[in-house]
Amino acid sequence: MTATHFLRCRSVRDAFFERHLPKLTATGVVEYDSMVATVTLADDAVAGQHRP
Repeated sequence: MTATHFLRCRSVRDAFFERHLPKLTATGVVEYDSMVATVTLADDAVAGQHRP
């Protein structure tokens, strides 16, 4: 893994945690367990609504 690739991955991860995860948890789409750092779909039916 190159340093550039590592920095890009880190940037994407940071953006997800800072911008997207709060919105997804607030709307009930996902559940986040900060103790083990896992993100899970709150309901499979919700996931189906967003797929084409």
